[in-house]
Amino acid sequence: MTSTPSLTKFSRAFNRQSVQGAIRSLQTSLARYKTIPPNGIALFAGVQPIVAPGPQEAGNPNTTANAASSSERERLMVREIEPIKPLRTGLYHCGAKFQVNALLAQLNDSVSYGFVILDGAGCHMYIVAGDTYNLVWKHGDPALPKKHGRGGQSAPRFGRLRQIARAAWISLVAKQLNIAFTDKTTGNVSVEGIVLSGSGELKHQLAMRGNILDDRVAKAILPTLIDLQYGGRAGIQEAIKKAAPLLSDHSFSKQRGVAVSFLESIANDTGLVAYGAVDTMYALQSGAVSTLLISETLSYLRVTYRNEHTQETVIDYVLEGNSIPTTPAHIRAIMNQEGNVASAAPSSSFGDLLDGLDLNQPIPSVTGGESSAEWRIDSFEPLIDYLVANVSQFGASVQLISPAFSQGAQFNSAFGGIGGMLRWTVSLPSNQDDLDLDNDSDEGYDFDF
Repeated sequence: MTSTPSLTKFSRAFNRQSVQGAIRSLQTSLARYKTIPPNGIALFAGVQPIVAPGPQEAGNPNTTANAASSSERERLMVREIEPIKPLRTGLYHCGAKFQVNALLAQLNDSVSYGFVILDGAGCHMYIVAGDTYNLVWKHGDPALPKKHGRGGQSAPRFGRLRQIARAAWISLVAKQLNIAFTDKTTGNVSVEGIVLSGSGELKHQLAMRGNILDDRVAKAILPTLIDLQYGGRAGIQEAIKKAAPLLSDHSFSKQRGVAVSFLESIANDTGLVAYGAVDTMYALQSGAVSTLLISETLSYLRVTYRNEHTQETVIDYVLEGNSIPTTPAHIRAIMNQEGNVASAAPSSSFGDLLDGLDLNQPIPSVTGGESSAEWRIDSFEPLIDYLVANVSQFGASVQLISPAFSQGAQFNSAFGGIGGMLRWTVSLPSNQDDLDLDNDSDEGYDFDF
């Protein structure tokens, strides 16, 4: 929010009055909240033009531009959005477009990492997703002995007491580390990786406490440790900034490992992979997919066709940018087969055809009861949107594959950017002898999901 005196920078009185009116509307909307929502709130106000043609303009296509502008009206629109995650920064912006990057980032960041900030002054553990972070455990000053005392005991004894205190502190942190980043229901690690950071040597000692750390937690700790100038809450922003390249490399390494396993399964002909939109979606609907691989540049449309007579629906998959066929793939295949049969039949004269035709009876269908005229496009949507909304129903984990590395680029170009690692072998549509699939197309058949 901004104060009214700061609006003097607007040169035109009209702009200044519009901004003042928008701010007053935002203040009125904000006054309805007794308390600010826990995740914060985003307020947007803007002017929407409404053009209503006047009586002289109606039915007159040669209306002048001045007459049209004279009948233009504007309406102030105010919208309030409660973010799905806490907003960490405030922003006031006045311009031609709304700034929604902070809200969009919350939709994109579904991968979380664990951050441990450890030093002699305390320990803080966070779960970080994008630019949002939540504190899951903290401990104040553990009162560790300093390197020098005031006398009264020998140096070796003082050193042993200091080592015992530091070892007890590390053991406490390691036990809490097992609890903070482990799912209580499944027992698995709840984050993609764990980053150890701090301003001293304690983080190195924590990484070597394999006798206390759970094996699954120990494997999730990233090998590179981060040095910080600050600890506790003051160090989390510094830790996130310094860990950005490390997390990027870790994400690419995981993607590369999944892509390599996928390609090796194809090379070894294990029968436990599916690729292409048709086969992958068929296997996914069968519940056979354990890991679904999706390219970040996946560009398929999921098209739903409906039969106007039977109300039957079928699903096809079409590459974005291509024209959407007006009929499903299996109808086009039937029509192509009948066209081939007709072209191979002996030719007859028009008179011979009329001799055996009763003009008083309806002409029989030549498409087996179905024709292209019976089908229409009911709806279509990007396949990636459908998967995001429904993949949890099929019991499969999702792994995005970036085309930035060689295996990811091969997965996107050679296998359509979508594939699956299977739990068991499945008779896929491409393997069925009675289906005439076009090898250059991933358009589907009539299985509804």
